[in-house]
Amino acid sequence: GYENGVEELNKVCSIYGNGKGATGARTINVDDINWITGYNPNNTGVKDQMQTEDGNKCYANQIHEYGNTVKYTLLSTGIKYEVINSEISATSTNCKSFVYYDLINKMWKNLGVNESVVLKGDMYYYYPTTLNETSNINATEGISSTSLEYKMLFTNSSTGGDALNSGNITNFYYWLGSEYVGTIAERSRFGLRYVYNGAVHGNDLYYSNDGQNEYYLGIRSVVKLSKKIQLKDSGVIKDGCKLYNLIIPQE
Repeated sequence: GYENGVEELNKVCSIYGNGKGATGARTINVDDINWITGYNPNNTGVKDQMQTEDGNKCYANQIHEYGNTVKYTLLSTGIKYEVINSEISATSTNCKSFVYYDLINKMWKNLGVNESVVLKGDMYYYYPTTLNETSNINATEGISSTSLEYKMLFTNSSTGGDALNSGNITNFYYWLGSEYVGTIAERSRFGLRYVYNGAVHGNDLYYSNDGQNEYYLGIRSVVKLSKKIQLKDSGVIKDGCKLYNLIIPQE
């Protein structure tokens, strides 16, 4: 899932890009979501759509702080982990192996005894109203929970797979076409991001010490439309949104 997930999601979503007026389709990714919410993992709690500022990082002062570079060394007694340019360092005897994905050579590798690997962590999660790890449905640092953007990205619609929960976050989750590496104590995580319970989070698909996990989530396509398409007001409101008819001019 970590190795091929984004490619597979794009393949599945591509079938929705074959309709009239469409020029293609791909999976939605975390950059799409962050652009709308204004989230910056280097500047949490502040709307920073261009992601140009530095402030409070996600998971600040922890081994898995966003952007931390961690060195893992397999010893005969366990795993030694050290955060580069930090005093965070320890050795765990709980793990006796370490498998990681080599991004350069596109393959999984096992560390031998006394071998090391340096991994950079980019794991994060946040709520779109607060733009940090704290849930507050009434906050407006990001997007309001009453906004059309929030309803579109984080809640069920009346025509979706769970119409009974229309307008809320229950049972509303889907994959994002974006990987991450989590640098945690004694092991690392390799996963894909997803939207779940009104937040942007991540599912760990592989642990460096004990293998793979399986999750089953929905997909969401971003469909590209021809620039020639014209929109005509249909006069219908659905889930608080105005619906338009697509007019495709004849060649």
